[in-house]
Amino acid sequence: MATLPIVFPGDNVASSHMNAVRNELVLLRNDQSLWPANINANGHGILNLGALVGHVEAWSVTVGAANPQSAFLIREVNLVGSGDLSITHSPRLGFDWGGVYGAQLGLDPFGGGTIRTFNAAGTGFAGLGCGDLTVTGNSSCTGTVTVNGNVSAPNLFRSNASNLAHWTIASNLVGTSFPSSAIEVRETNLVTTANLTDNCAPRITFHWSGVNAAQLGMSANGVIRTFDNPGTGYAGFATGDLTANGVTRLFLGGTLKTLSVDGSGFVKAT
Repeated sequence: MATLPIVFPGDNVASSHMNAVRNELVLLRNDQSLWPANINANGHGILNLGALVGHVEAWSVTVGAANPQSAFLIREVNLVGSGDLSITHSPRLGFDWGGVYGAQLGLDPFGGGTIRTFNAAGTGFAGLGCGDLTVTGNSSCTGTVTVNGNVSAPNLFRSNASNLAHWTIASNLVGTSFPSSAIEVRETNLVTTANLTDNCAPRITFHWSGVNAAQLGMSANGVIRTFDNPGTGYAGFATGDLTANGVTRLFLGGTLKTLSVDGSGFVKAT
């Protein structure tokens, strides 16, 4: 039988923390018999060692969603309790790739007890990759968030209580082409050329609840334009000085007119 670096809460060993009958964790032999044979499986967890290499399974024998019913319970360093709430004593699970890469997953004692990543040194955060991610509370990020799939977030509010009314978004790419912009708004369902109508136009909505709504978007011809609330017409647009570097056209009396300046400096519509 291999020697395992496992300490059993309640083990009958010389320890300042434990001195009772073993009842917290049960180990199974390869033949599924209990190890040691004189204990029963009425503890908090069962650990299946398999062939003692390559694979470990764990399951709880107590139904419930609280910590005591979990298959594994990872405690703070030296079981200090509230005596030291620093990160250096947080419960952590380490991952090591032969000294090349390392990361940890653990519990931050602050913020109501937050599951978080640690880098190998424990001095910062580690990266985290996942499939679907569901956030039911507030979300904070101190680094870069890269999303390769879709993000479903019907309500986004900045959680910074000292600055609820302001968002700052900046690009880290220098340039004037669209991939270097801070925000890119795409067409509906990313249809590309499958639907070139304004029904799929990239749009941003401005909504004054119970009062009015208007949209700013782009048609497939590349023209930035306003949309009214149903999206079937134009919304009003007010501006100060307006500079047009191309042809300026206006609808006058239901007819599209082109504005130009005559030799006397007067604007005329033809």
